[in-house]
Amino acid sequence: MKREMKIAFGLLILTVLITGCLRKEYPRKTKIDEKTVKIEETDTEYKYFFAEGIKQKMLGNIGQAARYFEKAMKLNKKSSAACYELSSIYTITGNYNEAIKYARRAEKLDEKNIWYKLHLANLYHITKEVDSTIVIYEKIQNKFPDRNDLAFNLSELYKEKGEKEKALRIYEKLEERIGISKHLGLAKEDIYEKEGKFELAKNELDKLLRVYENDVNIMGVLAELYHNNGYDDKAKETYEKIFKIEPDNYNAKVSLLGYYRKKKEYTKVFEIVREIIENSEIKVNEKVQMMLSFISNPVEIRNYTANIEIFVRKLEDQYPDDHKVKAIAADLCIRTGKLEEARNKLKYIIEKGKGNFVLWEQFLLIENSMRNYSELYKGSERAIKIYPESPIFYLLKGISASELKKYEVSIKALEEGLKFVKNDNQLKIQFYSIIGDSYKSMGLQKKSDEAMEMALEIDSENTIVLNNYAYYLSERGCRLRKALKMSGKCIIIEPKNATYLDTYGWILYKMGKINEAKAYLEKAMNNAGVNDPEITEHYGDILYEMKEYVRAVETWEDAILLGGEKKKIEKKINEAKQENSEKKK
Repeated sequence: MKREMKIAFGLLILTVLITGCLRKEYPRKTKIDEKTVKIEETDTEYKYFFAEGIKQKMLGNIGQAARYFEKAMKLNKKSSAACYELSSIYTITGNYNEAIKYARRAEKLDEKNIWYKLHLANLYHITKEVDSTIVIYEKIQNKFPDRNDLAFNLSELYKEKGEKEKALRIYEKLEERIGISKHLGLAKEDIYEKEGKFELAKNELDKLLRVYENDVNIMGVLAELYHNNGYDDKAKETYEKIFKIEPDNYNAKVSLLGYYRKKKEYTKVFEIVREIIENSEIKVNEKVQMMLSFISNPVEIRNYTANIEIFVRKLEDQYPDDHKVKAIAADLCIRTGKLEEARNKLKYIIEKGKGNFVLWEQFLLIENSMRNYSELYKGSERAIKIYPESPIFYLLKGISASELKKYEVSIKALEEGLKFVKNDNQLKIQFYSIIGDSYKSMGLQKKSDEAMEMALEIDSENTIVLNNYAYYLSERGCRLRKALKMSGKCIIIEPKNATYLDTYGWILYKMGKINEAKAYLEKAMNNAGVNDPEITEHYGDILYEMKEYVRAVETWEDAILLGGEKKKIEKKINEAKQENSEKKK
């Protein structure tokens, strides 16, 4: 920055010298030059901030990069480039609302720039705004009518929207312009097949095979078409032709694999999987994609877990350092409930510097579900440095800090993270709920209540917030009518939820309605509450209040076995035994 300021200062001196010589002849020249100097100074600063933004972005410091681009935009509000760069950063962090806002601005500032338009169209497509995507592509197509690639993309969008006739018209025009094309022919065949027009689909493939004779990929599509329409003999015959031409063709094997999967002949399916896994000529990415298709299929993962695990382990043995293999192995572990193993695999990827946003999120969510709060705290801090505008990591830091009794840190992280939550109300509720929990643990009841009220303003029917808020009030013995009303909403929505039944019963207990309280605690106990130490302890408290000392003691002893606070409960047991002893006298 100092360097640019020196240059600007030098320009100012030079301007003064020149205007000093010409002052008599041009009396207004000084003012014009001062304005020019200011523009040049502003331009110099803008260029500095923009260049620094590019530098930080290339280094992966996207938070710093964003701040530099924002400063550049303040100096030059008409900078389409700064808008575009900010949009790309928000795209990386998954903040698509902000990404679209800046992409729109960039596109308006420089309407001739095709890349800005394509970037905006891509964002609309990501956010499933197909109509808006089509509008942008139609504008581009009007300006660049000879761009075949753009025309093809537009046709694919029409197809996605269900406007297949429009898509076909574009395909036909493209075919007239460039001739028979494998790309176009397969796109047309796909439409005809999905519309159930077997003959038209087959004709397209036959036409392609006359030009691309013995193309095994086209033959593979033909084989699938035959199979999908009940011509299994024709399908098998076509596959035999493929393997005569290319015995080890990957695409053909995958196509045959799909054929046997549809027929549910899994012995043959896994024979082909083994061949593909063991073939060193086939790329690791292709093997990963194949196994991912099994892992993401809920029926296959349920029925053939052992087979899938064997092949994923083989991949790990073949490619021990490949992060994509580790990622699908972690995914498999998550789906089969092996969280510790999944965590270790994801940690390996992250420690190697190969973790992306999704893997970081998965890793930290596992840490949270396993209650590894120390590791979650450290990990969320690292993730925030990499993705400083992603609210999920602030939420996880807030949760972990609260569980580690770092309540002020928790609140600070959550309040910072709230700035980045845009239109996700459920996420906002989680933030406010944990802020409320942390304030409650600090003894700042008013602030705790305010946070809970903020959450309920967003969703007055949120049972988790209603239940927790009601229970906090019952613990303090205040506003019990309000607490009962909130708790009552919960049991109307989930009448068999043991936690909600316990809260309702506990509020009644605090109101002195012991018999009613007992009825609800018994319902809670009958709905899995018998395995919960807190619910069991509460039931013991009510039995004690009803002077059923023996049963109270037995219930509290169960609460200790379930993991309840031993010292606190033992004190209650001793008091009950003493009361019972005096009662007998």
